[in-house]
Amino acid sequence: MIELIQYSPTTPDVHAEPVLIVPAWIMKYYILDLSPKNSLVAWLVDQGYTVFMMSWKNPTAADRELGMDDYLRKGVYAALDVVGAVVPDRDIHAVGYCIGGTLLSIAAAALADWGDTRIRDVTLFAAQTDFSEPGELSLYISPAQLEMLEALMYKEGVLDSKQMGGAFAMLRAHDLLWQPAVKSYLKGERDGMIDLMAWNADGTRMPWKMHTEYLMGLYLRNDLAEGRFKVEGEPVSLKDIRVPMFVVGTETDHVAPWKSVYKVGGLTSSSEFTFLLTSGGHNAGIVSGPVHPKRRHRVRTQREGESAAAGGRVVRDDGNEAGFLVADLGRVSSRPIPRRSASRRRQSARRKRVTSRLPTRRASTVQAALTHNHEDCRLRALECAGRPHGFRIPLKAANLVSASTALSFRR
Repeated sequence: MIELIQYSPTTPDVHAEPVLIVPAWIMKYYILDLSPKNSLVAWLVDQGYTVFMMSWKNPTAADRELGMDDYLRKGVYAALDVVGAVVPDRDIHAVGYCIGGTLLSIAAAALADWGDTRIRDVTLFAAQTDFSEPGELSLYISPAQLEMLEALMYKEGVLDSKQMGGAFAMLRAHDLLWQPAVKSYLKGERDGMIDLMAWNADGTRMPWKMHTEYLMGLYLRNDLAEGRFKVEGEPVSLKDIRVPMFVVGTETDHVAPWKSVYKVGGLTSSSEFTFLLTSGGHNAGIVSGPVHPKRRHRVRTQREGESAAAGGRVVRDDGNEAGFLVADLGRVSSRPIPRRSASRRRQSARRKRVTSRLPTRRASTVQAALTHNHEDCRLRALECAGRPHGFRIPLKAANLVSASTALSFRR
């Protein structure tokens, strides 16, 4: 089910307690060891930690019956046993990323309920435990869509990485589909390969039973947050987690929105809960090294007995106290919203002038095309702009023509 990789510290003095990292099984483990400048593992061993990294098996159709209990027993629990054998009689710092963090939270709750105290603290990177606000992925989460996906997975035994990759790409179609298409198809340009792009192309599969339990139990019914999720036939409660927690969310995460990630603080009984909000997205925001020039973060620690509204200080990465309260999920920052740039203001004014010349129905269509850049809106905008009824621009060309250009055809 897993391979466990051990990284030895590079310092003469070492920390007595090891670190166990549980990555997501929908991604390869080395996202946290991409390159010397983008490696959590390298940073940890340089600080004197012994690091153990789990590498999940890439399942085939023969593994279709592997479920969440199997991923716990043969994954997290097995890794804890091995770490305990290599570094005996020591507590373990547990780290989970994405769905690996969700699984780690389930494991920590179950182990705490059973009286197992090997996990000293829990660190979660972009990991959800409350799925009541799953973000843009909710577009794919409905009983009908999940039934269709389950039927497909039952037939194939696994969910292929290309299907998952396509779903995630659609969440950021402008960045991951249209811009690359324009650069490669229209301009003939090729982006140079970077470490994160190479990793992203190395996909994995997910077995039918586990993925069905994950989507139905967590995303659709939110069983974990509401205390109904079962491990070995018994419901587990995140309230049983009492160890310190360090949770990281990223500002532009389209997979695990930071407000959703933050909710784990209210579901557990952690003696010390620290939440760090950093810039970037689900992957780039996590793997960026500590000296990345374009990254920033804000952090807040709440200790046992402190109220969510009053406890702890909020500190920016420059060490100064920030006017930002993570507990206030209704706002991202108390700082004034910056004024739009002159070019943005001119663009907005031009859009208003264009749409004000058209009847209401036509104006709304063009506004949608200008705002959302959907190819079907663009085609409709071309028709509304006065072209002959049967006129169509070929699909590839239509993807590259803006509605504002289409309107110029009228003149």
